[in-house]
Order: sequence, then structure tokens, then C-alpha cells
Amino acid sequence: MMLPDLWLPNRADQVWTTSGMDCLEHCADPYHYCNYPHAVEYRYNSRGFRDQEWPDDLTGAVWCLGDSFTVGLGSPVEHTWPWILQQRLQRRTINISMDGGSNAWMARRACDIIAAVQPDTMVIQWSYTHRSEQLDDAQVLDQRWQKFYQNIRDPLWPRCDHFQQFESLPRAIQQEIKSDPFWEKFITISDEERKLSGRFNRAAVLDPSISDDTLFAAADLVERNKGHTVIIHGFIPEFADASDRMHQQLTQRFQGRCWIPEIQRLDWARDHHHYDQLTAEKFVTDVCEFLA
Repeated sequence: MMLPDLWLPNRADQVWTTSGMDCLEHCADPYHYCNYPHAVEYRYNSRGFRDQEWPDDLTGAVWCLGDSFTVGLGSPVEHTWPWILQQRLQRRTINISMDGGSNAWMARRACDIIAAVQPDTMVIQWSYTHRSEQLDDAQVLDQRWQKFYQNIRDPLWPRCDHFQQFESLPRAIQQEIKSDPFWEKFITISDEERKLSGRFNRAAVLDPSISDDTLFAAADLVERNKGHTVIIHGFIPEFADASDRMHQQLTQRFQGRCWIPEIQRLDWARDHHHYDQLTAEKFVTDVCEFLA
């Protein structure tokens, strides 16, 4: 069986104790962070995903896609929903997730996996609807990212953690950052990422079949290409806006599909933004109802 050509920046054989906003400087609640009762480590396989090495035989594996909530930012890996799902089903799960991943990124990765593996089951936990990608030439975006990484390795530039005080940066640097369509991602870029030599986490290579980055365009792309694969669609907590408009749209657009309505947050991860084990277990329970 041909493995799909998927990768993120290679962090194999290395261990981190913090990642992204899961650190004291960037977390949402320093008190909660300091009193979180579990040890958190980030270990990545040779493809750069927070998962064990993939087996050669992927027959029967359940493919799990998502953003930082699926990565399990702020939680031990044993608290993540792909890990819990693996224990419940006694079937190998493959965690394909990226901190900051957009719905379009997930849709493209899902189509890559379906084309290469044709799995029986795939579970996608879709991200925020407002998280979008710029419709721009991928080569131009690559050049902008490369320029930025070159700049932040320059000792004259401020350290990445100083980007939290964006207004205090020199005006020329502010303007240069803002001129790039991904400047908001730069604010929370980690020290580990700035050490990468030319390879970086980004969701910028667009598929022309996605005309925008709405949830529905991404989900429709996956459904059109799913073949015999059963796709279970789910959503992160606080997914919908304050009104019932998004819920009405979800009900209408996902009619006839396997979908789990927005889950309720039951607990907090260490960074006090992502959810933890109890919420992940509830999501897995809902997924298992489709697989019973």
C-alpha cells in the first residue's frame, strides 16, 4: 500500500515541553498553566506529526484530521481524541493535525489520504470558520515565508516571543510584518519553529478546487472525493457564532452526512484555551456511535 506524501517540519527523536501558546508566556491563564496536574511532552514522528511512527500496513486504520485541538496542544498525548479513539476501538489511528491548520488544509490532506490509501474510516474535527488562507500564488507565499525566516534569524531582529508586544516593535518592522498576509501567525511563532532551516509549518498551498476557505467548501471537497470512505465530521468547541445561524447552516448543509454537532467544552488543557481529556472522551463517544 502506498503511503500518502504527508509531512510537517521534522521533529523526530526530539522532545519539547512547550509548543505554541502552550507556554507560560503565551497561555491564556498563567495560574492554570502553573497548576496543571499533568506532565506534557511533545514527541513527533519522522513525518512531523504528534503520533507514533506509521505502520507499513495501514489496513483498518482510522485517519484523524484536525488543527491544534487534534494535536492536543496543552495536553499529554494520552488525552488527545485520536489516542483515546484508538484505545476504545482497538484499531490504529493516524493523527494528521497541525497547530493553526485551516479547514482548507484539512480538506486537501483528506483528499491526499483518500487518493493514496482509500481508508475505510476518516474523522475530521473541523476548525474555526474565520481561519482562512490567502488566495495568492503559492510560490510568492513561499518567498515571503522564506524572507521572514531569514529575518528572524538575524540577531538585529527581536526574538519571536517579543512579538506579543507588537506595538512596541520598531515601525519599520511592524510594517514589514503587516505587509505579509500571514503576519498574525508570526506573532505566535515558536522558538522551535524559528530554528527550522527552510521547512516550516504553513497551510498556504491552495487547491484550485477550493474557491474559498469556508467550512462548507472544504467539507464538500472531501465528500466529492471520498469514494467508499466513511467520513465523520465534527467540530471544535465554540465553533459556531453566538447566534443560531451557523447551527442552522450546519443542519442544512450536513444533512445526509455523518456529522457530530458542536461539542461542549468540559475541561481545559494546560494553556487554558484548548480542551482536555474529558472533552476529548465525549467527542470519541459520539464518534463511536457511528462506528458501532
